[in-house]
Amino acid sequence: MCQKYCQKVICFEDLRKGLLTKERIYKKQNVFRTKQHDSHTIEQNKKALSFCDNKRCILNNAINNLAWVIIQ
Repeated sequence: MCQKYCQKVICFEDLRKGLLTKERIYKKQNVFRTKQHDSHTIEQNKKALSFCDNKRCILNNAINNLAWVIIQ
């Protein structure tokens, strides 16, 4: 796979590095905005991957996870 292409998208290595090193990965996003008939572009730096997932319970090895369960 082309190295330049992998820099623009999220690859498996990015996910693996983020989980093992507990590092957040940010990617740039270009957006068109229109305000009062004035169009312009904005470049945003957004969080793409994070080891802090609040939808799943991540176990101590930082790889395995469990779904949250509500016990009644």
